Amino acid sequence: MDDVEGKYFEELRNPSHKTVFIMRTLVLFFLIYSIETIAQSPESQAIEVFEKYKAAILHEEFEEAVMLIDSRTWGYYGDLLHHIHYSDSLTLDTIPALDKFWVLISRHSIPKEKLLSYSTKDLIEQVLFQLGLASIYHTNISNLSKKGDTWITAELRQTPDQIPGELNFYLEDGSWKMDLRRMLAGSEEVIDQLVVATGLTENEAILQALESLNGIAQAKALVSSIKLTNKSNLGNCPLSL
Repeated sequence: MDDVEGKYFEELRNPSHKTVFIMRTLVLFFLIYSIETIAQSPESQAIEVFEKYKAAILHEEFEEAVMLIDSRTWGYYGDLLHHIHYSDSLTLDTIPALDKFWVLISRHSIPKEKLLSYSTKDLIEQVLFQLGLASIYHTNISNLSKKGDTWITAELRQTPDQIPGELNFYLEDGSWKMDLRRMLAGSEEVIDQLVVATGLTENEAILQALESLNGIAQAKALVSSIKLTNKSNLGNCPLSL
């Protein structure tokens, strides 16, 4: 064994302060690199988006929360706002019951002048104000699965023993955004169960639900002013029962 090789093994057995410093620096570098690599994975980015959204809702920072929502959700609420502004009772009878419910409750719970000036962003922020906290409180995501270059699914639960829902993330303009249509709007099954439980027609069940939320007098007033014929006038068009 020559002198150089002997010094090498001696340094390994009894490392100098310089060698210890170099080794610790290298270990720290690899740890930081590994953490950054994990943080840059699509799944971890999706988790970060969810946590940012959750924090924004909890702190009532709805404008920030809106920026984390995908184009599918924006499109859904854009269509819903169109129905709120323009659809008469005949048109409303052609759309899903849950959408009809949200049209009616929006028309009644939001002052007319304010509603007429609403943009899609305003409507989404209103929904987040009304339902955001209830939909996100104690909610966590797990078991994220990347389905392609632009789509990630996650299981959504409020309690560990709950049957999980599904939350989708989509990559849009280089950023992961959340599809909140089902999370915020709810499920069509809710209306179906209401119809079965009450034995009423779909429209009757919706109106009864509105009565329970806002009172009988308000629900009757809603029926008599259901149609927004244009942006400056409320027409009268009773909901067909």
